[in-house]
Amino acid sequence: MQQQADTLPLKGLHLPDAPSWFPLSIAWWLTLFTIIILSTLTFWLLKRRRAQHAAKNTALKLITQQQTPSQAMEVVRQVAFSYYSRQELAALTGSAWYDFLDAELGSERFKPKSELWQSALYMSNEKTEELDYIADCEYWIRHALPPKRHGGKSE
Repeated sequence: MQQQADTLPLKGLHLPDAPSWFPLSIAWWLTLFTIIILSTLTFWLLKRRRAQHAAKNTALKLITQQQTPSQAMEVVRQVAFSYYSRQELAALTGSAWYDFLDAELGSERFKPKSELWQSALYMSNEKTEELDYIADCEYWIRHALPPKRHGGKSE
């Protein structure tokens, strides 16, 4: 009987094909769609944030190079024009300008020293050692921009 089993013409086992990845189930399509949407949204938000902070970052680089309070205040005024409407800022001078700076900052940093600021804007460097004017300007740029409340550019 052993001899007969060896001589039988039997074929090998036939296994079924492995399951295919395609067509994907609906859950995989939804996952892929969600990943694409989230990636696009993240890219768009990062690009928007970079654009909103471009003027602020440039002003922070410029403020470190300034030597006098009038140069620092000029940088503050220029960067403010990037975020606020020209009609709103063009008319502001003197105490109204310092009121605006304090209002956007949310604390009184410029108005109490407005007379010292006015005199420092027209004095030489040696006479302005009492206050760190450039640090005040840098603080305003860091904490008041971009505007979190009303405002914004509305030209």
